[in-house]
Amino acid sequence: KEELVTAVYVKAKRGMLEALDIVEEQASLREKARRFWLSYVEWSMANWQEASFLNLYDASAHIAEDARQELVASFSKELSFLFNAIEQGVFRPLPNDMLHAIIMTYTQMAAKYFRDHPALFEKQEIREEAFRSLWASIAG
Repeated sequence: KEELVTAVYVKAKRGMLEALDIVEEQASLREKARRFWLSYVEWSMANWQEASFLNLYDASAHIAEDARQELVASFSKELSFLFNAIEQGVFRPLPNDMLHAIIMTYTQMAAKYFRDHPALFEKQEIREEAFRSLWASIAG
């Protein structure tokens, strides 16, 4: 059973990570984070079953640790801007796992809200304000 859950988890996580919009190096950290957030929300809205599965199993002991580590390693270059921001003190002085939890919880809730209210997602000012509120909560 655990092997099947791990296989589904890896497939869903790879699909999500491949859908993330990681912008070119010259973009500001805030712009990279905004594009990352927006692409995650869009992916979650379009793939709500996979997103729900990932939300449920991200902290599960049923996912093989080596599979988790392989995913992190395979996408570490794409996600390095987040790790660099933490190391450079751009984000609030909180433990890395707490910052990650804040970002993911907020982003997952935004995706669910926008999935339930797609007309609001179509309004750029609402999307931008939603991101600004996340940024204000994590930026130092």
